[in-house]
Amino acid sequence: EFHPLPQGGFLVTMMGGATGHAPGRVAELDRHLALVAEHPANPPADGFNPHGIAVRPQINLMVTSDFICPATTLNATAGSLDLRGSVRVWDFKRREILRTIVIPNAGGTIDVKLIPEDAAERGFTAGMLDDQLYLLDTRHGTAQPVFDFAAIAKGGWPQLMRMTRDGSRLFISLNQAGKVAMLNVSDPERPRLLEVLDLGPGSGPHYIALTSDERRLVISDYFLNEDGFGKVHAEGDHKIHVARVTHDGLTLDPRFALDFNTAFATGPARPHGIAIQ
Repeated sequence: EFHPLPQGGFLVTMMGGATGHAPGRVAELDRHLALVAEHPANPPADGFNPHGIAVRPQINLMVTSDFICPATTLNATAGSLDLRGSVRVWDFKRREILRTIVIPNAGGTIDVKLIPEDAAERGFTAGMLDDQLYLLDTRHGTAQPVFDFAAIAKGGWPQLMRMTRDGSRLFISLNQAGKVAMLNVSDPERPRLLEVLDLGPGSGPHYIALTSDERRLVISDYFLNEDGFGKVHAEGDHKIHVARVTHDGLTLDPRFALDFNTAFATGPARPHGIAIQ
């Protein structure tokens, strides 16, 4: 994931090190995309494989979420997937980790979001395999489950999240369930389900992005398929969807239909991410 910096450039989460194992890093690139540094200078040795990132620069707070040790997804590495369950709380200006929020049974914390303007400096993450939405207390280093995605689809793989600027709505893709959920999180301790957008069996929604006016949610149907060299096979149907966002609802826009199986003369493509200008 990327976090744009006001002077230009990005912070980029890098799940693995040079060998594909832990520790990973958060890479800092300048406006010319030259590498400035890899953070932190002395990374933790307890499964630091960052994927998600969120920043509130006004209060000097950054969080990253650990997802998986990349090398363990390859057939060349014996054993099962080494999924992580932890969120790191950072001093943003110093690019240093202050504390770790451990979530032992999460089965992969792929994304993390901070609640905008929240006085308690809280955030959210989701456990991919345990179906839980967790409310994070970044000050005290704790997490509590506040919503069970099994109520929508057990084993649905909750993955990437987006929040509205006022912090009242949370969207999350449920990859294996083929759904996208919309929650009212005005009361962070008691999220309320507003809408479930069903994209169909095998659709595999993963990446989601809100437009700047927050009136549309763009969804891509592809997570990861490592073909014959790896253990992960979550293909999806390679489609891109646009959903209309209202205060309490989420509906597909039938005017938008983009299929990466047929969009290019070179053959099917796998749309893993989205960037909106």
